[in-house]
Amino acid sequence: MQTFEAIISLLFFVWMLTLSLVSFEAPELNYQVYQMQLSSDAWRVLYLRGNFEDLSDMQLVEADLNQLGSVTGLCFFLDGIETTNCRGGVNDHDLSVSSYRTIIFNSEPKTIRFSMGT
Repeated sequence: MQTFEAIISLLFFVWMLTLSLVSFEAPELNYQVYQMQLSSDAWRVLYLRGNFEDLSDMQLVEADLNQLGSVTGLCFFLDGIETTNCRGGVNDHDLSVSSYRTIIFNSEPKTIRFSMGT
């Protein structure tokens, strides 16, 4: 009789465990941290290549943005659509990360809005 009770208890335990595992949903992943890190890495690449020493020639920055965009498949924007690897305006793109960065230009600090999107 104790064996029979143990089997019923085991079946009940397995049944309750199955119900609890089926009702469990994994939380949706939040990619904002990864997007911020990717944006920070892209900015660091541009900064280390020396693109912000002379802002009069934005073609150099745009060439590097095109290279970053081809590798990542993302759009990068400096000060809106002024300098970007994706033409067509900001309205056609979903901006996921925007940050303000400060650079030293002509011995004065200058703030640039750096955005990333799809």
